Amino acid sequence: MTDERFTFYEDIRQKNSAKSGAYHRVSGAKSKRCTLPSDHLTAAEMRRRNSPVSSIKLNQPITYEEFKTLTPTLQALYLDHLIHEYHARRIDVVQMLGISQSMWGKIKPTIPCKLNFPKGKHEPAPEWLAFLGGEAEEITPPPMPEEIPAAEPETPQQEEIFLIPPILSGSITMVAALPDLLSQLTRLVQEDTAYQFTVSFTRV
Repeated sequence: MTDERFTFYEDIRQKNSAKSGAYHRVSGAKSKRCTLPSDHLTAAEMRRRNSPVSSIKLNQPITYEEFKTLTPTLQALYLDHLIHEYHARRIDVVQMLGISQSMWGKIKPTIPCKLNFPKGKHEPAPEWLAFLGGEAEEITPPPMPEEIPAAEPETPQQEEIFLIPPILSGSITMVAALPDLLSQLTRLVQEDTAYQFTVSFTRV
């Protein structure tokens, strides 16, 4: 047998031996159950590892003592809810918690989010008053000034004309110019009747 042939068969034998050993080799634990380190802890150790449970009602006012017990995430969630739902101002939150402005200046940097308080409002919103348990004041608009009707243009007063029934005879004394005199006589007499006139006049 040549050296090349011996090397070839030896290589095949070693590969078959390695394949057979890998197939029958047992690796790892015999149990099929996968465990974690926490599975071996006692009940007391598990309680010590758990953090305290915090809960909050977003639609109720709280005191500063209750606010301190919340986690920073819950504090940010609560304040953000007050701003967006009840239009709370910064002074409203400070008064609700019962703290000073300087204390709020120490609390604000610990809040993990930006608080966008409404600006330019000098009075609490009606939603905030209702949130605190008070009744929202009804805002009535100021009375509108009464409209003054425009003055109607003055129309020249016409001389009232009184219809006088025609007369048959009589005497008239009046002060008038000649056109007015003729107009009055035309109204007093009938057009189709002849009359006798006596005219006496004096200049005034």
